Amino acid sequence: MDKLPIKITEKTLYKNVGKLSKIVLRNLNPLEVLHEYFEYQKTLDEQKTAREHINAKRDIAIKSIEAQKEILLDYFNKRFNERKDSLEKFFTLLDNSIKEKDDKQLDVALAGILGILKDNPLGDFQTFKENMLMPNYKIEL
Repeated sequence: MDKLPIKITEKTLYKNVGKLSKIVLRNLNPLEVLHEYFEYQKTLDEQKTAREHINAKRDIAIKSIEAQKEILLDYFNKRFNERKDSLEKFFTLLDNSIKEKDDKQLDVALAGILGILKDNPLGDFQTFKENMLMPNYKIEL
């Protein structure tokens, strides 16, 4: 493959490209070239700004998720500990009612266990989330 000359002059350009280059150079309008260059720069700047805007939105979303992470983990910790404690009490009641053959206590224990299992643990999450954002809110179990 032939090496291109290091310095491309009009003469070498004519020689290598031929008649097409003459037509292009003759019809080339320097103002149009400048206009296109500035349009390119404008588009480049707009895209850069758009990317910066997208990155800023992403960073805000990440911070929001990080802030909600603590609320969510706290909610699940408290909500499931409450459910666990209640279930343990109902299972203790169930065991005692079986040992004592107490049908009324057995019905209460089974109803309590089934009630907890049917309950949606996320049912009150939105209220919990709103309350946790208040600085003086205290959780009552």
